[in-house]
Amino acid sequence: PPLQAVLLERDPAFVALARDNIAANGLADRVCAVEADVGAPAAQLDALGLRPDSFDAVLANPPYHDSDAGTPAPHALKADAHAMPSDALETWARFMARMVRPGGRVTLVHKAEALPRVLTAFATRFGALIVLPIHPRAGEDAIRVIVSGIKGNRAPLSLRAPFVLHGIGQEFTEEARSILRSGAALDLCAPRQGA
Repeated sequence: PPLQAVLLERDPAFVALARDNIAANGLADRVCAVEADVGAPAAQLDALGLRPDSFDAVLANPPYHDSDAGTPAPHALKADAHAMPSDALETWARFMARMVRPGGRVTLVHKAEALPRVLTAFATRFGALIVLPIHPRAGEDAIRVIVSGIKGNRAPLSLRAPFVLHGIGQEFTEEARSILRSGAALDLCAPRQGA
């Protein structure tokens, strides 16, 4: 109940959808959706109430694909949601560092192959980094990584045991099912069961 959340989205249609969902779920006193871009000038963000050092935690799920490589999706909205320039990850990290308070936590999910770029973008801003590789199945390569860190901390990086999504066939593992179906937490700071 004491949690307050701010959702940031640059597409007006998605902001409207988020606001509708916030209202439909009775969360208007705790959640708001703000229309802005992570690369917006500081004055514009301040005017929207997004002040520096004001959040305990900042979570991000930026577009995974490089807009300078490959063929963009035919639908403009999908193309924008799925791809960004390869150097834009630095903009996302800078925004996250600006928003989170000293000692606050940032968490970002990205493709596994982007891990070197994520670590480079986080290196001078966050410490006590935790890297959680996400694997589709045991024995298969990671497809995603969750990287989390603390602003102003200089503790070393920790590489966690893999999080495996599927067991036999398409069935989720018990750990994945408890999160996806039952609302269990994925606590990056605590050892996981069976890890």
